[in-house]
Amino acid sequence: MTLPPTAPTTALMPVQPRVHDDRACELGEGALWHPGRQALFWFDILANRLLCRDADGPRAWQFDRHVSAAGWIDRDSLLIASETDLFRLDLQSGRQTRLVALEPDNPATRSNDGRADPQGGFWIGTMGKGGETGAGALYRWYRGELRCLRQGMTVPNAICFAPAGDLAQDHGARQRHHRQAKPNHPGPQIGHDRHADGATGCRRAVRCRGRRDPRPRRRLPSLGFRRRPARSGLPRCRG
Repeated sequence: MTLPPTAPTTALMPVQPRVHDDRACELGEGALWHPGRQALFWFDILANRLLCRDADGPRAWQFDRHVSAAGWIDRDSLLIASETDLFRLDLQSGRQTRLVALEPDNPATRSNDGRADPQGGFWIGTMGKGGETGAGALYRWYRGELRCLRQGMTVPNAICFAPAGDLAQDHGARQRHHRQAKPNHPGPQIGHDRHADGATGCRRAVRCRGRRDPRPRRRLPSLGFRRRPARSGLPRCRG
């Protein structure tokens, strides 16, 4: 593949991979780096476990329901998405504090991929436990409110945001969704493109004003989330 002329070129150096943690996961997903703890967290979704390895060695938290994604609130707190709710986990005591219910009356679905956005909100997708078509949805939690952004999705996955923080993209459901955020509920719009580009299923980028960008987007860089004070004591999510 030929890189664009403006793209910097760097010689690829051989890297020897190593095992970070040898605990087997039936379905290991939702990796999250916590900069305050210098530790990697991830989930074994089907085993209802949150795993971590830090300077003190391996750690694990067991739950009574599926858990799949997280964002960090502060050094000792994570926001975690489960099949029935979003909750705050105290990493020291293990105490769970429910923030909001998430499809609590639908035992056929569970949470899947989630991501914190630049405004401090948290996006979470749900899916059928058997991967049923159209059983899932996409939500955003922000300042104590959970809003459903889109229903009828199959596997919302790989949620990411444009550098400006005004466009969100989902790579898992073979479509993206466009919605204007309300002025009193700021957040990224969701680009919408029902067409896949070729057999790989790569999506084309969509401008927020609704016009398609003809340039292929190979990747979206990671974001440094802005730190704003929480209002009314509500936690802000990062990660």
